[in-house]
Amino acid sequence: MPFDGQNVEKSQPKVVEKSTKSSAVPSNLNQPVQRQQQTKPSGNVEINTLGINAILNPPKVESEKELQAKKDNLPIENFTNEQFLRAWKAFSLKVKREKKDSLFSTMVNGKPQLDSELNINLTLSSKMAAKEVEAVKPELLKFLRAKLNNYQINLKYKINKVAKTEFQDSKAKFKKLSEENPSLEKLRKLFNLDIEY
Repeated sequence: MPFDGQNVEKSQPKVVEKSTKSSAVPSNLNQPVQRQQQTKPSGNVEINTLGINAILNPPKVESEKELQAKKDNLPIENFTNEQFLRAWKAFSLKVKREKKDSLFSTMVNGKPQLDSELNINLTLSSKMAAKEVEAVKPELLKFLRAKLNNYQINLKYKINKVAKTEFQDSKAKFKKLSEENPSLEKLRKLFNLDIEY
């Protein structure tokens, strides 16, 4: 019993003609092979997922006026430099309790300074310290703004490039150290020491 669209007639076997050319050897054997150039992974992977929830409830984009209105409604109380430093130290101790010792050291040694526009200027010693501060920046600002009850506080930092001094020989090293501490020269003369070795 045939199905719809099926021929009832007997089908004859199809004969496939083979060409006389040999198809076992490709014709482009003498041409150079083009390879795709692979790139190094950058670590910056952007994932844009589109789901039903994102389609049904698109994220609300706030206009400049709405953002400004939100900022205007937030409290802006004046505070002293001493209150600011106390809040900074409280956050530093919180970080230390969380066992983030390198960040604690960065915050203590960073010497934060507050300018007239309520920007916290922080001087950091390395790029690694800057990455640590950048990672904790939202939490830090939220803590300081709530503690000082002023939501116009902002954080800016700069990396202080420390010039590395390289000494050529022991004489130059001793000269540099004796400039910092003149008593070394007195000791060298007292004990008749030779610094060239």
